[in-house]
Amino acid sequence: MSNASVRLLQSLPLDVMGVVLEFCDTRDARAVVDTCRAFGDVKRKLLQWRLNTRHSEQYARDELFRARVLRCMQNPGRQLTLSLSRCSGITDVSALGGVHTLTLYRCSSIADVSALGGVHTLSLSDCGGITDVSGLGGVHTLSLSACGGITDVSGLGGVHTLSLSDCRGITDVSGLGGVRTLSLSDCHGITDVSGLGGVHTLSLSACHDITDISALGGVRTLSLRVTVMVSRMSAAWAVCTRFH
Repeated sequence: MSNASVRLLQSLPLDVMGVVLEFCDTRDARAVVDTCRAFGDVKRKLLQWRLNTRHSEQYARDELFRARVLRCMQNPGRQLTLSLSRCSGITDVSALGGVHTLTLYRCSSIADVSALGGVHTLSLSDCGGITDVSGLGGVHTLSLSACGGITDVSGLGGVHTLSLSDCRGITDVSGLGGVRTLSLSDCHGITDVSGLGGVHTLSLSACHDITDISALGGVRTLSLRVTVMVSRMSAAWAVCTRFH
């Protein structure tokens, strides 16, 4: 390969390199990375490639593919972004604790996520099999939206950005006062938010049973959607945002 070709590859943005790799199987991607020493910077970029949704079933079934992912995680200088959404074949995620950004959206067979507490950005939205999230308190950005089996979130007070939207089994949020950005939209079981005064950005949209927000004076941005019954109309809503 000519020096000009190498320089061209080195100049590509990371997202473009990711698109290139989406057309490569595991063996081809590895061959590109290991072609020559001139790929120093390109190699660093390539090892951060995004494994998108179309690789989900391959991860579940292909042992060599899983081994490739695990090798990427073994180097602490690499930050792997892994998306395995809509993969019902995945049940064991215990080996993925070293992934930096992990998306497991609608992976309905996953139940045990205790090993994922070291992930920086984690999406488990619509994973209906999850009930215990006590081990996820060290995650920086966590989405548990529409995880209907979750009832206890007392261990998530150390999460920086947390979405619990549409988690209707949750009733007690008193332990979440340390969260900086918190979404509780459509959490119909919540009635008491007196312990959330330290949250910076808080969404309580469609939380119809909350009647007292007097303790939220320290919240910088508060979003409320108020449902009003109107004759011949199901609902009318307004978003109220307050800045301090």
